[in-house]
Amino acid sequence: MGRQVAAFDWSRTSLGPMENWPAALRISVSNVLNSPFPAFVAWGPDLITIHNDAFRPILGMKPAPLGKPMAENWAEAWEAVSPFVEATMRGESVFFENHEVEIDRSGQMEKAYFTFAYSPLRDEEGVVRGLMDTVVETTSSVEAERKARIRNGELMHRMKNTLAIVSAIANQTYRSSQTVKEANERLLRRLTTLGNAQSVLMSEDHEAADIRAVVESSLAPFRQAIGQIKVEGQPLHLAERHVFSLALALNELASNAMKYGALTVPEGRVRLGWRTDGEDFVLEWRETGGPAVTEPASSGFGSFLIRSVLADDFNGEVTLDYRRDGVVCRLVTAESNLAFRRSAAHHDHAA
Repeated sequence: MGRQVAAFDWSRTSLGPMENWPAALRISVSNVLNSPFPAFVAWGPDLITIHNDAFRPILGMKPAPLGKPMAENWAEAWEAVSPFVEATMRGESVFFENHEVEIDRSGQMEKAYFTFAYSPLRDEEGVVRGLMDTVVETTSSVEAERKARIRNGELMHRMKNTLAIVSAIANQTYRSSQTVKEANERLLRRLTTLGNAQSVLMSEDHEAADIRAVVESSLAPFRQAIGQIKVEGQPLHLAERHVFSLALALNELASNAMKYGALTVPEGRVRLGWRTDGEDFVLEWRETGGPAVTEPASSGFGSFLIRSVLADDFNGEVTLDYRRDGVVCRLVTAESNLAFRRSAAHHDHAA
């Protein structure tokens, strides 16, 4: 910037030719130009600005500010900045850390954060004639800290929700089990399913997860033979509350199929599919080729997870039909109840 400052026609500004500048202005400009920190000098009644090389990145695509009034260079932010300038021109030093300012340096307004100090510049008689701004942009660090606070809040919220779910599952599992051994086995299976669902969420964006990833993690323990479980459906994302209830419901269906249904025999098959048609989201679990099915004399916590929890979390309807040729479970809810993003392609997969 030194060469640009020397070549600039200062006679067109209120500062006048450089050879007529007072010693205080010359010294201040020299200090700024030789500083490795972003800074500028604003001098005279118009506060004509002179910045250094380190200040350039802060300007972005702004028009060249050299030799222009400070109020013109920062017109969009002047209402917010001018009180600090006025205080400095009264002889006060001003310092702010991570101060938010809305500026336009790319053709559109943006929020930016700066740690800066305004220092009064005095002439040989001690009269304040201008100011020096030493500034560091902290936008990246401020946004990183804000995201960290949000993420920590989300983590605390998720931990509380998970503890509540675990507590409810544990209580209901022990109440509905005949023996401690049975209760322990059921609880371990259900908590493992929760853990897998949480892993899917953590591996993606923490707030939503791909339905196929949820399905795969839920059914992984039950894959005995290739092709026995077929999964098909369009790619979409589910909100967190949907992930846990769907994972638990699928785990219950697969567990029952392995104990009593289609997965008890090699020729048994399970087909799990889902679709959206612009109005409804439909998910169906269908077993075929297994032993004859009879409806249980009583329903336990597993049935409650499928019929009630799944339906409530999806704000839809769940039917569990114990047909003689195989269990059919169907979830129907309005597509608007889902928080998802479609991918570009449709995939079929046999497991």
